[in-house]
Amino acid sequence: KTKREGAPGFVAVFMLPKRQRLTSSEVRHLLREGKKVSSHPFSLCVSSKSDKKGYAVVISSKIAGSKVKRNSIRRLVYEIIGSVMGSLSQKEVVVFVLSDVSLIPQMEIQKKIVDLFVKAKIMIPPK
Repeated sequence: KTKREGAPGFVAVFMLPKRQRLTSSEVRHLLREGKKVSSHPFSLCVSSKSDKKGYAVVISSKIAGSKVKRNSIRRLVYEIIGSVMGSLSQKEVVVFVLSDVSLIPQMEIQKKIVDLFVKAKIMIPPK
């Protein structure tokens, strides 16, 4: 367990199992066929017709230069997805990180991702 750079007190404890992550070919197919929803600093691509549930997180090297920083952001997003996974519908989802979120508090990132899931109609709004 390592602390996330820039966010005091964050400890990553959850990573999605490999069987719930999308492969690169599935991500490419989803980019061609999926519905796109965006809200800064994230963007989603959701399958319109899929019977499989899977997730991927894409972060460009232009957003976060070092692999360590990109992977810590990716682990954070996977952890947030894992925490709300029970209330998500059966879809394939790709989350794109559009800007560096390493200095944004975890709760704010979680709220933005949940709001994006609600906007994409793959999650019922939390009460």
